[in-house]
Amino acid sequence: FGCGTGNASELFAPHVARVIAIDQSKEMLSAAKKRLGHLDNVELVRAESHDTGLEAGVADISVCVLLLHHVDDPAATLAEMGRVTRGGGRVLAIDMHEHSDAALRRTMGHRHLGFSAAAIDEIFGRAGLGSPEVHSLPLPASAEGPGLFAALAVERSSRDAAERSTMRRGSSRRGVTETARGASQTAARPH
Repeated sequence: FGCGTGNASELFAPHVARVIAIDQSKEMLSAAKKRLGHLDNVELVRAESHDTGLEAGVADISVCVLLLHHVDDPAATLAEMGRVTRGGGRVLAIDMHEHSDAALRRTMGHRHLGFSAAAIDEIFGRAGLGSPEVHSLPLPASAEGPGLFAALAVERSSRDAAERSTMRRGSSRRGVTETARGASQTAARPH
C-alpha cells in the first residue's frame, strides 16, 4: 500500500509470485512503472489506501512502508490491508516513531508526526487487527530524521476482514487497475 516509486516492491518481487502495488498518485505509479517495467509479476493499482477495490483475502501479506503518517485515517488504511489479506496472513506497517519535527507537515505533507506505542496499538485495534508485534528498526549512524518501527499483525480471518470493509463509511469499492509490467509493494502471494 502506498507503493510510491516502487522501492519495496522491487525488493519483494523476486521472492513472491505476485505483487499488487497500490498508490493513489498517477505520478508515483508512473515512476514505479519505469522502475519495475522489467518485472512480470507486478500489477499496478491506482486507488486510495482505505478503499482499493481489491477482492477480500487476495493477499498472504499486505505491507505499507512510510504511508500511515501521510493518510488522514491510518486505521482505515490498516482495515483495508486486513480485508485484502487472507485469514492467517500478515499485515505489516513500517513507519515513523512519534517525533516533534512539525516542519515535515509543510515540507513533506505529513499528516501525523509519527506514532507512539500507544497510538500504534490503538490504530491497529480500531482496524480490527488487534495488538501488533512492534519492533524499532535500527538506523545507520548517518541517518537523519525520526526512527522507524515495524508493526506486524496476523489477520484473523477473511470473513472478519470482509465484514470490516462493509462497516467502513460509504465504501465505493472502486479502484482503477492498471495492469502493467513493473510496480511496487502492497499485497503479495508467495511462490
